[in-house]
Amino acid sequence: MIRRGFKLKIEKCSYVFHRNGKKINSIRTAFENTLKREGIKNFHFHDLRHTFASYFFLLYGRRKRFL
Repeated sequence: MIRRGFKLKIEKCSYVFHRNGKKINSIRTAFENTLKREGIKNFHFHDLRHTFASYFFLLYGRRKRFL
């Protein structure tokens, strides 16, 4: 999924989130379509939050200023 996205680079696209240079109107729909296209099952957008938090605390530890 990510590797495929890096292959496509549109130089003059003003959108941060886009597909083939066209803006994405709904992150949720785009996320669900990506999961379906890549054959990923039983994964939810909210799971990304947990993954980020896990890696963040592995790198930086539990610091009070981040909590």
